Amino acid sequence: MDTTIVVAMLQPPPEILRYFDKVVMLDDQEVKYYGPPRRGVDVLQRYGVETPMAWSDPTRIGTRANPLTARRTRRESVRSRDSRDGVPTASREVDRDPGTAHRDAGPLSAATPYGYGDGFTRRLSGAAYGNGFGDMYANGYTNGPGRMPLPYIPNPDIQHSALVEYGQSWFALLMLCLKRQARLEFTNYPAIGARIILNVATGMLCSSLWPNLPRDANGLSLRYSLIFHVCISSVLAVGGVTAIMFASKEVYHKQRTANLFHTSTYWIAANVFQIFPWAVIESGLFCSPIYWLCNLRKEFWRFMLFWLAAYLLNITSSVVFRMCAMKPTSMGPAAALASMVQVFFFLFSGYLIPFGDLPSAWKWAPYLSPQTWAYNAMVVNEISGEQWCNYPTASSDPDCAQADIDVIIVEQQDVWICYLILLCMFLLLFFLGYLLLKCLVVFGEKAPNVEHKYQCTGDPDHLLKPDPVTLTWHDLTYSVKDKKGKKEKKKKKKLCAKKDKDGDKDKDKDQDKKDPAPKEAKKGKKCFGKGDGPMKKLLNNVSGIARPGTMTALMGPSGAGKTTLLDVLAGRKISGKVEGDIRVNGNPQEKNTFLRISGYVEQFDSNCAEITVEESLMFSAEMRLPKTIPSAEKLRYCESVAYALDHFDEKMNEPVYELTLDQKKYLSVGVELVANPSILFLDEPTTGLDGLRALSMMQAVQKLSRDLQISVVCTIHQPSKPLFELFDHLVLLCKGGFLAYIGPTGKMSQDLISYLEGIPAITPIGEDVNPANWMLDEVGGGANPNPEKQQQIVEHFSSSEPCKALQADLDANSSPTAEAIKFEKRYAAPWTKQFHQLYYRAGRVYRRSPEYSVIRTLVMFVFAVIFGTAYWDMGWNIETDFWLRLAFIYTTTFYCGLTFLISGVSVLMGQRVVFYREKAAGMYSSNMYALAYMMAEVPWFTLCVLIFYVIVFFASQVADSFQQGLLYLLPFWLFVTMCTFLSHLITAISPNYEVANALGPGMASWFSSLCGFYLARPHIPGAYIWLYWLNPFRYTYESLAIAMMQDETFVCGPLAGANCTNQTANSLMISFGFAPGNNSLDWWYWFDQIVVALYTMAWIIATFIALKLFTFGSR
Repeated sequence: MDTTIVVAMLQPPPEILRYFDKVVMLDDQEVKYYGPPRRGVDVLQRYGVETPMAWSDPTRIGTRANPLTARRTRRESVRSRDSRDGVPTASREVDRDPGTAHRDAGPLSAATPYGYGDGFTRRLSGAAYGNGFGDMYANGYTNGPGRMPLPYIPNPDIQHSALVEYGQSWFALLMLCLKRQARLEFTNYPAIGARIILNVATGMLCSSLWPNLPRDANGLSLRYSLIFHVCISSVLAVGGVTAIMFASKEVYHKQRTANLFHTSTYWIAANVFQIFPWAVIESGLFCSPIYWLCNLRKEFWRFMLFWLAAYLLNITSSVVFRMCAMKPTSMGPAAALASMVQVFFFLFSGYLIPFGDLPSAWKWAPYLSPQTWAYNAMVVNEISGEQWCNYPTASSDPDCAQADIDVIIVEQQDVWICYLILLCMFLLLFFLGYLLLKCLVVFGEKAPNVEHKYQCTGDPDHLLKPDPVTLTWHDLTYSVKDKKGKKEKKKKKKLCAKKDKDGDKDKDKDQDKKDPAPKEAKKGKKCFGKGDGPMKKLLNNVSGIARPGTMTALMGPSGAGKTTLLDVLAGRKISGKVEGDIRVNGNPQEKNTFLRISGYVEQFDSNCAEITVEESLMFSAEMRLPKTIPSAEKLRYCESVAYALDHFDEKMNEPVYELTLDQKKYLSVGVELVANPSILFLDEPTTGLDGLRALSMMQAVQKLSRDLQISVVCTIHQPSKPLFELFDHLVLLCKGGFLAYIGPTGKMSQDLISYLEGIPAITPIGEDVNPANWMLDEVGGGANPNPEKQQQIVEHFSSSEPCKALQADLDANSSPTAEAIKFEKRYAAPWTKQFHQLYYRAGRVYRRSPEYSVIRTLVMFVFAVIFGTAYWDMGWNIETDFWLRLAFIYTTTFYCGLTFLISGVSVLMGQRVVFYREKAAGMYSSNMYALAYMMAEVPWFTLCVLIFYVIVFFASQVADSFQQGLLYLLPFWLFVTMCTFLSHLITAISPNYEVANALGPGMASWFSSLCGFYLARPHIPGAYIWLYWLNPFRYTYESLAIAMMQDETFVCGPLAGANCTNQTANSLMISFGFAPGNNSLDWWYWFDQIVVALYTMAWIIATFIALKLFTFGSR
């Protein structure tokens, strides 16, 4: 292909390095070597970097090292030492003479204590070493030793094609972007099904809530509410594009930086399928049942105009919500911005606040809301040219109602203006979206972290020693239901049933001749018979032992069952069937006790990102160490453990989110070690680490294992040679979960090599080959595994000396060798301490999460300003203010509750993975976790509620007295509390963020539609009245109306007719369906508080149950 490939690599093994033609070795921002890999060996060895056959230093274990990374290992080993060991780290004088380079210091210089000096660089640059630096200087690639390369100067003898900014034309790139977007849109079948079902269900629900509306004065007001609800649903239907745009934004910026496409081609492709066909389909499926079943005007052309308004609103809203995700760097601010946009659309559309009642400061707002024009187009299309009259009796005069001119802002003959403005809005917003996407740079360089120094409270040698434990397992088998086999079983049953139905007896007779077995046996063999279904074994009679002070490696090719065995031994499997015998010091394993004496380090980071390293370690120590140990002593123990992990105590004040990947690994190990475990399980702890970091961390674990007599059991995949030598024992598995070897590895892996080379099917190990890689390739980890070879390996072990030695060890530990470890209680910490620690951690998480603290408070403040000024100084005019007060109660309460419901989910979903790890470790009760995290939210949302309420109380004249204001504040605060706790329940029952993000708005839609605002109780169809009474928002809405308007009087204004009379608010509320029956308004007010409080308690109890029962994403 004549392609130049440049790869950045860290410590590549020799078998990888040999594939490269040239190597550029960098150190301290300078080039130290350039040339072929093999030539580099000679050059580096000449100047003191030897690759000895056997290194005596613990950091140099192995038979042969990678020559181009040996120097780095030596350099880092010197760097990792601390002045506390008596060795200075920054000013160590070393001998620079190549002839003495074999000494411990290596060829370092005083000027560059951790790298080669300038003299070494100059010697490397000599032309005597062929393709070294001399080639680079001769060809003009550099301007001096260790300097940055000069611009490339092309060779005039070579023809170069003209460089262009993009690889293809604009139209070709547009076609490519459209093809990719089409695959994304039309292959996501769950999303397609959800969109279709959602729109059909919403349309059928609306048509059944407003069925066959009468064409009279009562039906006119119902049509206003129906059309407004159609507009709201059209906007909310595309609310999810904010999350989609945010998720794809990082990919866009990466590809756009590489000039893979134009911004315009990407932006067009991202929107074109929403324009067609999705908006067409969604609007059609949603509007069709509503229009024809709700008794709107029957002309087909009017239906098309109705659909066109919904369609234009859909595509315009989708562009706006995509723009909300462009600037924010996290999903929380993007969701908050989208929520503000929704409130702006809904509030100023002309239904909640008629145009004539808008304060002068907001007169401009309706003209900027696309929902205003869609609402006006639908209303004018429906009511123009019609009379809306009630006929009480045949002889009486009709009671006719005129169309509310405050609802609409265009005349019938000018309705086309609405469609034109919607189209222009879409085009303008589409162009603005393109400019924002092109100009905004979101993923810039991250600001450097601030170093947080930590001072230890004492001498870091305060380590607790656990009780030594020997773990044995004998004939361990683990099985799960075979989904593939289950499908085959169903197919075979269908074939059997069809065969019996067709009466194919000839084939049965022929089969009887071939197989003389009884008919019952053949039938059972053929159709499986009744049972639990086929099971698939992931582990097959695996045995082993892990002794105190040793490190045991669980290894094997992919699919061999390494992690499965680790999880079974640790008691982490919550599904499947486990058979066999697991013993601790000869006593049967008891799960709750075993969790108290063991630690489990997961493969990927699952620590709380918002707290510091010290807080993470102390939380684990407080929860898992005996309560008799003082907190000061626990802190010293945490410092000692961190110090033992390569001086990790220096990072104790660092927030977890600022740690690097290897530092997070150290933290994960430290969190488990501070529990003082007798057994430590590690699941692939070197994942994501380079060879040096992995070796350094495992050396620290090995030292602690030796000193504290901890049994370490670790899964590891393809370790480096020095890392593999750290393990004392090896459990080797073949694919299918069969045991291939268990026993000591021996010095320089000689015991393992001797055993495997004794198997005839095994190819002897080659020179300079990593024993771990060789072993895995031989047992089936290569590109072409040989099942017959694996079978020979497994059979050979069953009659080998290591197997007999294992059986002798198992027999010796089959009876108790020590008194069984027992604890009086399941948890180390009492429930009071559990709640205290969890409450304070939750408070830190909320306080340090900008999405929670800053964004939520800012949204509430903005909402308060918008609502307070939009409903400015409400009066008691009977024509307008009764409706305004009802709309004020609905909008302020519903949208504030919805804000806390949705924003809480994003923060809690991030904490759930931490909870699952701690729950599996038996740190605390899940009930205490739920209760603490809920109670920790109370001060925060109470503050937000007070900020909101104080502003709107004075701006909108909510109440006339302080006492009345408190009566209004109570149900408002209680509803926000209920919504906040509901977010905890939704998080607990949702398998992922997508489901949670759908459940929240779904619950909010129920709250909104059937609370009595859009449809008063007398107008709700009988089939849905039970949902009205079950709706908790209905009780909040009613109690707020009672608190605001009880015993008040609405007076006739100057525009009222001659027949207008003043009316009490009590009678108006009863006519709207509030406080039915003979009970007083005061009785209903307190009854409503009790109902909402019971709902709040129900969410708390349901969260307790859900957290105890569900663990999503578990193995």
